[in-house]
Amino acid sequence: MATTEVGIQHIQKQVDNCDTIVANIDKIVPKLYKIRQQALAQKEYINDINRKLLTDSLDSVNTERILIIKTSSLDSTLVNNAWQTDVFKNANSAKQREVFQSLFKYKHEIGTTNHFTTEQQGTSDDRIKGPNLSDVVKITTGLNDLVKVSSTTPGTLSTSIKNLFLKQGTQTNVVPINDDATPLVHTDGSVANATTYAKDTTEGITSLLEQATLADSIIGFGLND
Repeated sequence: MATTEVGIQHIQKQVDNCDTIVANIDKIVPKLYKIRQQALAQKEYINDINRKLLTDSLDSVNTERILIIKTSSLDSTLVNNAWQTDVFKNANSAKQREVFQSLFKYKHEIGTTNHFTTEQQGTSDDRIKGPNLSDVVKITTGLNDLVKVSSTTPGTLSTSIKNLFLKQGTQTNVVPINDDATPLVHTDGSVANATTYAKDTTEGITSLLEQATLADSIIGFGLND
């Protein structure tokens, strides 16, 4: 006489597994949507500041496509109070550098509710040591590639999937300062230090994050349930 060869309770447990999978997806999807909305908000923030640069504030452009900025302050629709009068000046102030730094970040504290919800507004830590937008591209590309991996044929762990897990690098943060001799970005491509990013020919600034190993603590999005 034939038998089931596995307990009926184990078969029933697979129904529970299906329920758990659905529940997990229901938790994940809203978080992914938050990431999507954060990126859209940041996109509009960047576009509006870029428009200000190219219309009201542009004096000239050098051979490196670096803008020479006229004296022209930002207003309360673009940045919070601390940055409104100290940017786009003749001197490259710390506040001005912080605004430019914020344009490369996934999250920061400089924008206003004109672009960001309260939840989307970050902190200075997000700006000085959090993920760049280019890091979020790596993470979301890796996630997309992970779900496409074959369920039957083992595949090599690709670089894009490894990029799902990023950690802080040797230089954990960059804090801009008031000093014309200390730019936001090295002109010669040097490694990052406490005040200046390494130059990246594609992104402009090099990320402070790097691929994590299994033993490392990782950087994520900090989203709540």
